[in-house]
Amino acid sequence: MHRAKFWLTLVCLYFGFIASVLADQFDGYIQASQQFDEWVEKTGAMPRQTDERAAALLATLSDNRRFLDGITFDDAQLPALMEVCDKANRKVMSYVLYDLRRHVDNSMPAETLQQAVLRLEQRNVLTYQDELSELQPFGIRCMARQAPLLARFIERLKPEEITPVRLRGLEQGRNGIDSFFLGTLISANDISLSEHYRASMLKALAETASQFVPIMKQDEREKLELTARTASNSAPESLKGYIEAIAKNLAQSNCEGLCRY
Repeated sequence: MHRAKFWLTLVCLYFGFIASVLADQFDGYIQASQQFDEWVEKTGAMPRQTDERAAALLATLSDNRRFLDGITFDDAQLPALMEVCDKANRKVMSYVLYDLRRHVDNSMPAETLQQAVLRLEQRNVLTYQDELSELQPFGIRCMARQAPLLARFIERLKPEEITPVRLRGLEQGRNGIDSFFLGTLISANDISLSEHYRASMLKALAETASQFVPIMKQDEREKLELTARTASNSAPESLKGYIEAIAKNLAQSNCEGLCRY
């Protein structure tokens, strides 16, 4: 599933930073993350919104106002921010790939295995969409806060420091962003998903698209803008504004920053 693959591929933008010490402002997030992991390990089940304690954990892990909004992150804080985004990614994927071992056998032919994983992802997104509607938007916003810092890091490198490994990481991250935009836009008209879930994803993407678009190549922006315009034609009225905001960002014609690489 495109939206799930984004979280796996965007981590390739991690160009060698190591976060050994997290900034104090993330202590509450880290504590909630540890409690989440302990919950899953102890119960073997995923925290659900219907459980009061689980709902409190999910509220903390999706609290962008507390951990992201109104905070100016400088270059020195990038490792800490990346660590939090990675934890957010892992929480999302723990839902999307829940019960993987029961549904996937490594002895399966590659195509069969891929289809089994896709079916599991689709089932789990439907099952856990209430929880994902909280966690995934936080992850989107977290990644968006990283984007300009990563761009600045790359742009400050000397030509000889822009290695093939770094360029491959950038390309994989770019492909992940493209796929995530595509999947989110297509899901706008997926009636198997609740309108609340679709709105939460589209709203987060509409609010952060301006941070992601400069990473994209122009031809991919054009394809995604067309997808957005098409999706908007048949989307529920409550979602059209978000889709149109995304399309407006994708219509940018300039290629600066990471787009140039």
